[in-house]
Amino acid sequence: MVSSPAYARRVQQNPSLALPRQRLAMTGLGIPGWRPFAAAATAAALVSIAFVLWTANRWVSDQATIGLDDIGEAVAAFIAAGSCAFAAVRSGGRVRVAWTLFSLSALSWALGEVVWSWIEVVEGQGVPFPSAADAGYLLAIPLAIAGVFAFTSSPRRLATRGEAVLAGAIVALSLLFLAWGFGLAKVYETSSATPAQGFAIEDKVISLEQAVRSSSGLPADILKLPERGYLKKGYFADVVVFDPATYRDKATFEQPHQYATGVRYLFVNGRLVIDQGEFQNVLAGRVLRHKK
Repeated sequence: MVSSPAYARRVQQNPSLALPRQRLAMTGLGIPGWRPFAAAATAAALVSIAFVLWTANRWVSDQATIGLDDIGEAVAAFIAAGSCAFAAVRSGGRVRVAWTLFSLSALSWALGEVVWSWIEVVEGQGVPFPSAADAGYLLAIPLAIAGVFAFTSSPRRLATRGEAVLAGAIVALSLLFLAWGFGLAKVYETSSATPAQGFAIEDKVISLEQAVRSSSGLPADILKLPERGYLKKGYFADVVVFDPATYRDKATFEQPHQYATGVRYLFVNGRLVIDQGEFQNVLAGRVLRHKK
């Protein structure tokens, strides 16, 4: 008769009962093995490094750098769309749906880059905001999110679900970084127009009073900031005095943080911060805590 510990040791030490280890197989473009993947990854890394160095140092000329930046982003997006479409064709079920959504997301981004490149490179004009290019950028985001959800719902095993969630998170973060680096940053840096300028003074969609309230009293009410947002007795003196006829934002893509013209005086917590359009080197702001 064999004791339980001895039996357990014999079973564990029996080579015939050991499970064989499975090797991870990699196939790229129909070619088995890691070499195609390694070669493609190396080529992509080298191209990315060269692209970053060129755009950072502005080699050749500024116009050539802008052209390379815009057209290169469009080409990269088209390659991503084609790669995802190829993966969709070789897959099935929900995985095919996920890769199809990723392909459409990349294609939407690529079309936005084409419009951006045409306006900035071919026509030599500044890209307005909003523009048709922004539609392509914005549409790419929900398509990518839908692709992530399609990925996470297809596997049945817990381990596979975790791998799918991790892969989806990597794709989502990659799209976020690409969006900021190749589009959203430009939108942020070139679209600093306030409601007073963009909607009231230029487009005349709303009144100047409505624009001022949307930048003062309304956010104070929504965030429940006491004694803020209104010109009332006992309230903190946060006051801006500006001339609507000359009030304009001066920020550009190259210099996004510039003071607007037409601002004569600015008081923050009762202290004069801008006097006749000149900053007085006074830092009068304070942390505002939300109160329920």
